[in-house]
Amino acid sequence: MARHCLLALLRAHAPRPQLPARLRREAFTAVAAGMSRAQAIEHCAKATGVAAAAVETQLFADLPLQRPLHWPAGLHAAHFALVVNQALAQGLLATADSARLELRGAARATLRTAWLHGADLQVAAIGGNDVQLRWHARAGRDGARSRRGLATLLPVLGWAREFELRARCSIDGRAATLVLDHRDPLLPGPEPRAYDSALEQRFAAAFLAAAPQWSLLREPQPCLVGSELVFPDFELRHRDGHRLLLEIAGLRQPAALAGKLAALHALPLLVLCLPRAAVPPALAQHPRIVPFARRVEVGAVLRCVEALRG
Repeated sequence: MARHCLLALLRAHAPRPQLPARLRREAFTAVAAGMSRAQAIEHCAKATGVAAAAVETQLFADLPLQRPLHWPAGLHAAHFALVVNQALAQGLLATADSARLELRGAARATLRTAWLHGADLQVAAIGGNDVQLRWHARAGRDGARSRRGLATLLPVLGWAREFELRARCSIDGRAATLVLDHRDPLLPGPEPRAYDSALEQRFAAAFLAAAPQWSLLREPQPCLVGSELVFPDFELRHRDGHRLLLEIAGLRQPAALAGKLAALHALPLLVLCLPRAAVPPALAQHPRIVPFARRVEVGAVLRCVEALRG
């Protein structure tokens, strides 16, 4: 595994070869036309602009075993150990048939990553900030993709406050349970984005400046609506202890409107900001819907939440 990871790193940092296919075409055409080896090399150098001394080394530089390798700058043993651990764990997860994930924090990023990569995570339980998810490999051709999707979760899980992943794996016909948690030395991926959109980021900055009596918590605990998890964008907390949830729905996918409205009806503390054109006529006067055009008006949100606070 260490050798495999090291070769992958070296190949990823290898310089891109210059024109090997064109060099071969020029060289072989020149030799076929009767030129000597030295003449063919000189012809290639003039035709491609590659120095004559470098032509021979570049002829087959695009082949895997011929590419020049260089040690990546800044690669240290401790970091490389994390890379190997990650590859080993992901390789084992690629053999899993079922898994259970207990998660505290990073639930939104985890489920988004699972959805993008085809790993169907199902909500088993939720309590406070703790979420328990289950996964089963799909049957047939989709099984390999769903296993790869499960393996792609590891870099994201590194950003959870706590997690435990138990996967039932099968290697060479022998079944065993792989257990990974937040204490294991695994390589975290890039930090999840603080905001899903510039719309949310602009609103957060404007709200905090305009409403010092309110605090704003980004990505509060998820809520269970039916069998689906709902992730409000913000939790608003007044200094008197009153709290509300806020969702800003840009609706880049119009089909998501039904789910947003279902969450609105199921969660009495949820305030929903919707594009003005997407607000159903029957809900135009709903006390917990704030229409917006290009940006969410802080004043409109404050009027809504103050009215709800009573």
